[in-house]
Amino acid sequence: MSKETNNSFLKKANIFQPILVIFISIVGGTPIENGHTGKIIILIILGLAFIVWHVECQLMLNKKGDEEEQSCIRKRQTAALYEKACTALSKEYENFANKLDGSREMPWDFGQGSGFLCSTIAAALAEYKKSLIFEVLYIKAEKTGDQTLLSVAGYAQGDHNDGTPSILAQLPRPVTNTPSMLDEQLFLEHRLNPLVLSTPRQVARFFFRKRNQPPEKKYLQYIAVPVVCHRNEIVGLIEVAVKKTPLLSPPVVLEDHELAVVKSWLYHLKNHFLLFHKIEKSLAGKASRPDFPEDRDSCA
Repeated sequence: MSKETNNSFLKKANIFQPILVIFISIVGGTPIENGHTGKIIILIILGLAFIVWHVECQLMLNKKGDEEEQSCIRKRQTAALYEKACTALSKEYENFANKLDGSREMPWDFGQGSGFLCSTIAAALAEYKKSLIFEVLYIKAEKTGDQTLLSVAGYAQGDHNDGTPSILAQLPRPVTNTPSMLDEQLFLEHRLNPLVLSTPRQVARFFFRKRNQPPEKKYLQYIAVPVVCHRNEIVGLIEVAVKKTPLLSPPVVLEDHELAVVKSWLYHLKNHFLLFHKIEKSLAGKASRPDFPEDRDSCA
């Protein structure tokens, strides 16, 4: 039942309850004649109807209160995760600024920055959901002529991982009209909104795109958040893939409200990856053309 339906139901309940109470009072105040039991039965039915209606209304109110409380909890959890990541990132930015100050050499590269950010995400997520086995990747898109190549610029795992390399962390993959994996299709379709596959069935159905590929059975859940530049082009993709637990271990996955928290958190962190793209281009431009201004028409 939607929130609008709940509110409509409660408004009607508030109108109907006093009418029902008044009607019971009128019927109950009329004297019983000739020992008839019909009025007694009517009073019992009306009394039960009032009790059921009142209980239903109270349950609706409690549910509404629980939903509001869960919403507040999700917002606090998202803020806590973002604060933890930003604390670690602020130190990294400070170290980078100190190295860059007064130096003509490049003290930082994109792989270091994105790798650090993926590690920061992994550390916060491991603390948020204990025993969760997962991978965090940043897929970077680079154009070479008319072709777009996808490469893994950042990679991190949770504390409980077995160290097995991800099938996502492959050599640079071209974006073609016949994508073999889901992230390739997201770039091809220019999907700007986050994507969440919340169940193993969804992952098995959508992860691999070619008909001759077997269903994916390694991952249980998948989140993808595109990083979009000011020209509305996708320059990268943040991916979190929840992996299967070892044999005989109970599966550990993110609940629906936890998926919402993580998706919101990653969505706020995407601007940090975009900043890394800008830093990389700025440093590369200064190294190749120290006397020329930055190219403001660039996507990054």
